[in-house]
Amino acid sequence: MLYQIGSGAKYGYRFFVSYSSAVPTVANLTTLANEIATLHGSDLSSLLISGANLVEVDVADLSSAPYPVGRWTGSQAGANSGSELPASASVVLTLHIGRSYRGGHPRIYLPFGVESDLANVQSWTSTFLANVTSGWTSFMSSLIAYSGDSITKGGQINVSFYGPPPVVITSHSGRVRNASTPRTTPLHDTILAITAQPRIGSQRRRISM
Repeated sequence: MLYQIGSGAKYGYRFFVSYSSAVPTVANLTTLANEIATLHGSDLSSLLISGANLVEVDVADLSSAPYPVGRWTGSQAGANSGSELPASASVVLTLHIGRSYRGGHPRIYLPFGVESDLANVQSWTSTFLANVTSGWTSFMSSLIAYSGDSITKGGQINVSFYGPPPVVITSHSGRVRNASTPRTTPLHDTILAITAQPRIGSQRRRISM
């Protein structure tokens, strides 16, 4: 999901959904990308600031390389009017899974919210968080139920591409650090629940883009 504020660079987020049908074609994925844009308009655009636009949706099948991609492009404006917050401000959507790992938990940084959605300088209002939760739940439920793309979808998941044991890397300067090891087969976790966090999240690189 790629967004743009004014003439600034694109930024966004990604999420994963499982499927059990035949490997989708580019045409199937393009149909799904178009539907995702439509569902964003009905369920999420009311949370996006009015100065921002959804400009691209990319849907990739990660089951085998080369990864086919379906794409929607356009300009779908946000409908949340009010004083804009810094581009770094985000709503952190915590995705709960049935295991723990280094880093804590999967999360999505949503570029939603305006000044009137703040309870104070550190947190969002409970009403806004409830709207984010219901909006995302409706968006995901409709996406999974959609059958016009001929893809039988299972549900939202987390995909872990890296795991233990860590690899020790020594740079040319002699500094030593640990790096995660790529998994031979990515690990899939079912999303059991979601929580929109009260504390304002930050994606600092969005300011410098």
